[in-house]
Amino acid sequence: MGRFFMAKTFENQRIRRVALADIVAMHNKEPMKFQLPEARHLNSVSVGDHVKVGVLNKEDLTKIAEHFWVRVTEISEDGQYTGYIDNEPEILLNLKIRDKLVFSRNNIMAALVYNKESTRAK
Repeated sequence: MGRFFMAKTFENQRIRRVALADIVAMHNKEPMKFQLPEARHLNSVSVGDHVKVGVLNKEDLTKIAEHFWVRVTEISEDGQYTGYIDNEPEILLNLKIRDKLVFSRNNIMAALVYNKESTRAK
C-alpha cells in the first residue's frame, strides 16, 4: 500500500524511513474514501508549489496516520519529487517542519499550484 521513502531532518541530518501513502492504490481500493487530485493540477506542479502527502499508520498500513503540506524544491527527470514539510506535524513526532522528503507523483493527495504570473493559487 505504501512505499518507504527517506525523510531527512535539516537540523541534525538524521535519516528516517517513513511509509508514504500511495494515494492511487488507495483510491483504486476505496474510490469514495480516497479522491485523486485532478490530472491538470498534478501536471502543473513545479518547484515552489505545495503538495499534500500522507504518512501511513505503522500499525495499519491501510490507514493514513497524518498528512501535511510539502513545498516542492526539486523535480527530477525520472519523476521523483523533493521538498520539505511546510507545516508542523501534530501526530508524528519523529517528523518536523522543514524535514526533507523524497516522494513520487502517486504520493500526492492534493496540489496547491500557483500561477507564476499572479502568484495566486489555481
